[in-house]
Amino acid sequence: MKKIIILLVSILFLFQLNAQRPSAKQIAIPYLQYPSFPLEKNIETYFFKIINNSTALYTRNLKLKLEGYKELDFYSNVDLEIKFVINAVSFSSYIKKEIYNKKINDSTYIKAQGGRYFVEARMNYSEFINDTKNSSVLLSNEGVIKLSTFDSGLIKNYNETVKLHNNNRDRHAFILHGNMINFSIIKFNNELNNKHGFSLRTYYMPFVRGKGRKFNYSDLNKAYNNFKSVSENTYKAFRKDNHSKFGDFKANDENNNRLKLDNCIKIWENAIKEYIPNKRKTRIGDKIIDYLYLNLSAAHLMNAYSSDNWDDVYNNLSKVKVNKSEIKKANSFESKVIEIQKRINNF
Repeated sequence: MKKIIILLVSILFLFQLNAQRPSAKQIAIPYLQYPSFPLEKNIETYFFKIINNSTALYTRNLKLKLEGYKELDFYSNVDLEIKFVINAVSFSSYIKKEIYNKKINDSTYIKAQGGRYFVEARMNYSEFINDTKNSSVLLSNEGVIKLSTFDSGLIKNYNETVKLHNNNRDRHAFILHGNMINFSIIKFNNELNNKHGFSLRTYYMPFVRGKGRKFNYSDLNKAYNNFKSVSENTYKAFRKDNHSKFGDFKANDENNNRLKLDNCIKIWENAIKEYIPNKRKTRIGDKIIDYLYLNLSAAHLMNAYSSDNWDDVYNNLSKVKVNKSEIKKANSFESKVIEIQKRINNF
């Protein structure tokens, strides 16, 4: 009986070695997010200020950065003025008595009095975006209130609670104010770029390479490496501050990226022609086919920015039909593509 079990396990192991496997690995798909509310065409430069009119110590070196536009160090003749103003900060604190069950032994508890203290911090700030080039106010969001609270948690001695409260409330308020200031500046900057900037964003997708002793997957590995190279080259074009709206590509970079994408598309389309459904011992089977369509859609998305051909993206996504997990990935990616295309069409 043991020999039969060992034989069956060995056959199953050999079968798995010969069967095709996706061996998919994530690659970051870079995509340029166009603004939801584009600025006027004559806007090219901006100047930002973070003004602290409060008693809070603002030390973190945060900047307001508008992606796709040139930052100037001086206000004169700038096209766009961006301001974040910390108007005021304040805080209050209080202590609460709290009854809890104090353990005496494994079976005995008694009521005891402890405490808990709170520090409630408040911040008042304003946000402004002025189109000085066209004499237009794009945003005037004044007197925004933000609140944040520190809770000490239960302290099992009331006198100790009072002592800790008196010694630490100023420090807690300082931390709360700093966190609120940093959070609010980052939030304002994200909203600024979502509305008016050209930000390079990332969408992660598994790209198939194939695996199995019986079949040669060097073509899928080549396509994988080519797409990864295009992804890395695209990120380099957007790495520097004050990059242009559409990236600072070196000579022939865009053409080389396009050639590599075309090569990926050709490899994946040829692989799809080999697809044999419901068969395990085949180079391109049910485990791989959905990935090929997903990867094709990603390559066509990157081409669509220059060709404006979106049909190939959606057509390939519609063919992802075999595996539930890949169908879910296709639906998610399609939602992202719709959003990307809508922003481009509104520009």
